[in-house]
Amino acid sequence: MSEYVVPEKFYLILHPRPVYFLVTVSSEGRINVMAISWTMPVSEDEKIIALAIDREHFTRKLLSEVDEFTLNVPTIDLLSEIWKAGTLTGWKVDKSKVLKLTFKASRKVKPPIVSECIAHIEGKVSKIISVGEVDLVLAKVLEAYVRKEYLYGKSWDVRKAKIPLHLLGRIFTYSEKILVSEEKEVKKID
Repeated sequence: MSEYVVPEKFYLILHPRPVYFLVTVSSEGRINVMAISWTMPVSEDEKIIALAIDREHFTRKLLSEVDEFTLNVPTIDLLSEIWKAGTLTGWKVDKSKVLKLTFKASRKVKPPIVSECIAHIEGKVSKIISVGEVDLVLAKVLEAYVRKEYLYGKSWDVRKAKIPLHLLGRIFTYSEKILVSEEKEVKKID
């Protein structure tokens, strides 16, 4: 029987997690991009998602100025830009100028979408809850769209999408298998 150990950071038990580009704008129109993985759907009926954002981050300040954002789904092809977006600070660097990303007008909110991404959610902040060092931002989804060629039925075709999953630090992975659970066996789809 294997022995249990206590991890240095408990939350890594919940990784790997999909990583996204969160795009916000200042009241003057300055674009900021943050890499984020602490996100989740909260309500399907009301179309609410949650984002955990450190209270000290530049992104959090911008959400106080303009309470809208886009959440953009990248592929592993953008791993270098994901790393930069997650490690550079908007307080010191205008990331929209140093990241090799193309911005395009969104459909319903002020912040733009990232053109290189394969899906986008446009949201508006509805409530903020202070939790530890972060603000849990609850937001109404105003629009959500995905490039059709990356779907398998109603969900992702992970064989094509190759959405990066953050493990730890600079370490990422991705899934490219689809498994279907049946009553007595798991079937792999090629």
